[in-house]
Amino acid sequence: MTKIGSLGLLVILVGCSAYAQRWDRNSDEPVRSYLTYKLFSFPGDTTRLPRVDIAYRIDQDFFVGIRPTEFSENHPFVKKGELLVELLDSVKTSVARTIEQITIETDSNESVSGHHQWYQGLASVNVIPGK
Repeated sequence: MTKIGSLGLLVILVGCSAYAQRWDRNSDEPVRSYLTYKLFSFPGDTTRLPRVDIAYRIDQDFFVGIRPTEFSENHPFVKKGELLVELLDSVKTSVARTIEQITIETDSNESVSGHHQWYQGLASVNVIPGK
C-alpha cells in the first residue's frame, strides 16, 4: 500500500463552522455535534494515486428547510448546503479538495426533539503520496 503520510482534514460547512467533537468548558457534557466523519485510505487504481474516502454524517437539523419555487406535494420542503473537504499535508499545503452539494427533500420544516435524522455521504479524492 502506498504511504500517504500525514494528512490533515479541513472540513468547512458554508455559513457555519461545525466541530466533530467540541466540549463546553463550563460543563462535563459535550456540545451537540452536527458533523461526524471518518477517513479511509486505499491504494491507487488506474491513476496509481492513493485514494482517500471521507465518510460523513451531518445532522439534518443543521440545515434550514425552505419551500422551493417548484412545489412538490410529496416533499414540500428542501434543505440545501455544500460541504468542502480539503486534505492538507504535513506542511499545511492543500493536496486535494472537493465540494459536495447537499440537497435534502423533507415533509416538514420542524425538527423532532431528541431524534436525530442524519444525511450521510461519501467524498473521495486522489492524492499524491505524502512526505
